[in-house]
Amino acid sequence: MQVKYPPPPPSIEWYIETECGHLLSWSAVDLDSLFIRLHEKGFRAKEVMTWEEHEAKTSERELKESA
Repeated sequence: MQVKYPPPPPSIEWYIETECGHLLSWSAVDLDSLFIRLHEKGFRAKEVMTWEEHEAKTSERELKESA
């Protein structure tokens, strides 16, 4: 008999700016797991948003600059 495991939860792409100035793209299931992994790697987040939020913010800024 084959054991069937539930599928893993979908990952979310995150955009992170760290206190030391690094810009990261990181996949995690939720914010809690994201912060745990960042802490394990020695990073402290200054700003965190989903990749979709980052793209929207970037395109909005580009539109304002081009006008």
